Amino acid sequence: MLEHLVARRDVEGSLERFGAYGNAATSFDYTVYWEHFPAQYAEEVMRTRARSLRPPDFDQAMVERERGVVFSEKYGELERNPLSNVYDDLRGQLYGTKSYGTQVIGDHDDLLKITPEEVNAYFEKHYDPLNAFVLLVGNIDRDRAFALAEKAYSGFGAAKAPLDVRSTKYEAKRYIRVWKTNVHDARRNLPEIRARELLALVLGGDGRSGRLYRKLVIDEEIATSVGVSYRPNEPGFYIFGRPLAPADDKTFDEAVFAAIESIAQTGPTQTEMDWGRKQMRAEWLFGCDALMGAGFTIGEELLLGVPPADIRSRDRTIQALMKADVQDAARELIGEMMSVSASVGPLRNGENQ
Repeated sequence: MLEHLVARRDVEGSLERFGAYGNAATSFDYTVYWEHFPAQYAEEVMRTRARSLRPPDFDQAMVERERGVVFSEKYGELERNPLSNVYDDLRGQLYGTKSYGTQVIGDHDDLLKITPEEVNAYFEKHYDPLNAFVLLVGNIDRDRAFALAEKAYSGFGAAKAPLDVRSTKYEAKRYIRVWKTNVHDARRNLPEIRARELLALVLGGDGRSGRLYRKLVIDEEIATSVGVSYRPNEPGFYIFGRPLAPADDKTFDEAVFAAIESIAQTGPTQTEMDWGRKQMRAEWLFGCDALMGAGFTIGEELLLGVPPADIRSRDRTIQALMKADVQDAARELIGEMMSVSASVGPLRNGENQ
């Protein structure tokens, strides 16, 4: 709710005159507001965004307006996708009814109950300079950037009933297993997190080169696709795929664990290590190559707790990863890390299975 309220606060129509455009997004642990603009207008754009972060005075009319927008996103985009519901359920099993077990966008009843007083109190508690980063990426002098930031942020301190949208038909079968990860532990165990990133690449590859693809799709022919998703700033280590009949869920799950077990026992090959490290470096460099990409990429490092002075050393950290580090990451998955799985199939009797 606050993402929408702040994004539109004293900003609508005022950025376009500087040739700027922007947006906002909310994840589990952060909200980001970003603008892309010609460098000569940095002061004007920053001042405009800073105005939206002044002490809160959101009233009932503002909340009602944005409540309708949030409901539109919730029922018009997220909940039309049956997989979205599956991932929500998986996180709920891992994290319970609070924290990462809840939807970022909120449930129906909570959205209806939100009051201006609650929104303003949340703003005052969390929208604090100590909880925020300001990143300027592009053609701007370092000293001027600090001066502009200090100047701009010195003062920073009845919805309509939603449509009854039913899930669209989901034809293919889908397998998902997710392991519980602790985002906040990443700040204390960065080498282990990098090893887990490398393990995700060894297992998933680029979609057609990973250990899982070779085992499940090519060798055993029990899947048409398989992949891995892991981001240190997001909860969960995901393996997903499309099983191929007649393989059942148990067979598919056992094959996934067997692939992880093989890495835990003998480790990745030198080719997998070299490719994975190269891919991690490439993703980092390409992410920093574009202006907005650099902002997001560096911002995520800061959220992980990487000191600004150490961000440039990421390349050395990646190169220092050893085979044993990836084996340890694999042992975590087959050891004490909690995981749950789901299988999503075609519509039967009007409901997704």
